[in-house]
Order: sequence, then structure tokens, then C-alpha cells
Amino acid sequence: MNGFEFLDAFKKMREKSGGCNAIVFVMITSSDNSKGKERASQYDFVKCYMNKMPTTAEKLRSHIGDYIPG
Repeated sequence: MNGFEFLDAFKKMREKSGGCNAIVFVMITSSDNSKGKERASQYDFVKCYMNKMPTTAEKLRSHIGDYIPG
């Protein structure tokens, strides 16, 4: 199962159960494919799509800080 297959399965589970609305995802990829970012934006629970992993925790927080509690 790749990342998009997982997102499709999660979306179906979420719609069926009516729950899991507090769960958000950050997608990290090594691909420079702009179609992936466009496709990820179709899921309302994908809040961030990044190319390659940030090199420090601080850089990661700058991307997803709004979604980290406390």
C-alpha cells in the first residue's frame, strides 16, 4: 500500500465511522512530482505536503507547528 492508497482507505474509514476528524496528516516525499502535491490537496485531512524531510526539528515545526499540540 502506498501513501495515496492509505489516504483513500483512511478517507473511506472516516466517512463510514463518522469519526477521526481530529486526525491530520503531513505527507513527506522524496519526489519532486507536483502532481503528488495537487493530489494530496484533495484530502481535507492532509494539512502539509513537503518534499524531503526537513533537516532539523525546528524546520519541521515551522512547516507543521500549527498542528502540534502545546
